[in-house]
Amino acid sequence: MLQVRQDVLGERFQLQRAAFEKQPFPDLSVRKDRLKRLLALTERHEADICAAIDADFGGRSAHETRLAELFVVRAGIRHTLSHLSGWMRERRIATTLPFLPGRNRLLPQPLGVVGIVSPWNYPFQLAVAPVTAALAAGNRVLVKPSELTPAFSALLAGLASEHFSPDELSVITGDAEMGKAFVSMPFDHLLFTGSTAVGRQVAVAAAANLTPVTLELGGKSPAIFDPSCDLDAATAASPMASCSMPGRPASRRTICWCPRDRPARSPPSSLRRWRGSIPPCATTPTTPPSSATAIFNACAP
Repeated sequence: MLQVRQDVLGERFQLQRAAFEKQPFPDLSVRKDRLKRLLALTERHEADICAAIDADFGGRSAHETRLAELFVVRAGIRHTLSHLSGWMRERRIATTLPFLPGRNRLLPQPLGVVGIVSPWNYPFQLAVAPVTAALAAGNRVLVKPSELTPAFSALLAGLASEHFSPDELSVITGDAEMGKAFVSMPFDHLLFTGSTAVGRQVAVAAAANLTPVTLELGGKSPAIFDPSCDLDAATAASPMASCSMPGRPASRRTICWCPRDRPARSPPSSLRRWRGSIPPCATTPTTPPSSATAIFNACAP
């Protein structure tokens, strides 16, 4: 089965490569048409997208999906449609004296076939937002969504085939072995969102093909409390980001840095109220306990 899927991956890649060579410089109308179809995908299938993500997460509010993913993607597509003609415009660049009477110009050009590897925590936003940029730039796109969101990944593959031809946009589903095969393809650019450990492996695999890589990796995001701040007000606002979704955002607070004369072992009343009001965080087989819980426990007296 894996070999069959890898064969499909190779076929889709060669199909997109051949299509790009036939049309390496799609004009504005072609790019806008692709973006409008991408927008239609998000608008016509909102309920299906929310339901699939809810199933993968073992329970996730449709309101969170709409606010954190669908709204963000739609706003990005509309912004791109409004500004794309300006982004495609040729720009004159000043020519230095030794090269006169020559002229310089900056002309944005598509790269070719772009690969996108998206994670599980924001499965729709972190897959489709990069697709928006890649299509706007005139590229062909292959997407490998996370194997940890099987319902959504299958849905996205079906929606992509419904709204796009496979030589424009195609979604490849599969497990971690398929992911390894995916990042080993000779893309013209590869975008990866995920952990630092996996990001290193992606960079190594891409280096074999001299593929340029964009890595968006997770990290630590401290909440820094300045000595002049109102500690009660600041700590009342800070847990909001950590409790979101719950604790899945990569920018969530994972540690509090407090002034030396106001140690965290004496938590403000607002943080104690937060700790008492939040129920135990539900976890799925793929998610750790909420980082909000970790903050509350660390600040316990």
